[in-house]
Amino acid sequence: MEISRENLKRRYSNLSDADLLKLFNEGELTETASSVIKEELSLRGLTDNKIKKIAEFVKDEDGLSKIAKMDGDWWLTQALLGAKHGDDIEFIVKATLVSGIVEGLIWGESPLINQYELNITVRDTVRGIEHFYSESKNRKIPIAHALRLVAMELRGVPKDKVEEILAVLRKLFLK
Repeated sequence: MEISRENLKRRYSNLSDADLLKLFNEGELTETASSVIKEELSLRGLTDNKIKKIAEFVKDEDGLSKIAKMDGDWWLTQALLGAKHGDDIEFIVKATLVSGIVEGLIWGESPLINQYELNITVRDTVRGIEHFYSESKNRKIPIAHALRLVAMELRGVPKDKVEEILAVLRKLFLK
């Protein structure tokens, strides 16, 4: 017996976006249930195209690790944006990411925040990360770690301490 459209609406309206997408992605729904989920997601501002992309992402078991792969390779590919749309867009993307990492540490009240220099400009930080990733051995190190090392250098932490952490990060991320 199929559940009525109204009962499905009530049931689905209480679910999070993630739970709705998970249900939608499982694909074993009646046509009515699929339609109600799409309507609910649409009311929440998710278009059919976004729903499809997210569903594909959720289906990809390795999806979350792709987000975490924002490393030197990702950083350096942003130059393609600069080539296509002008250098300002490349800087804006990189500066936004750096600012987002720092904001996340601040608002998340992370104990790591004291490892990041807060009295330097975003432009200097972006330049420092550019320099950091100019060395190919650093390219697999995630950007958040690169930012930490750059901040340590700009803060005047002794070079041997920075090099010690860098050596550990290289071993950890070079596989």
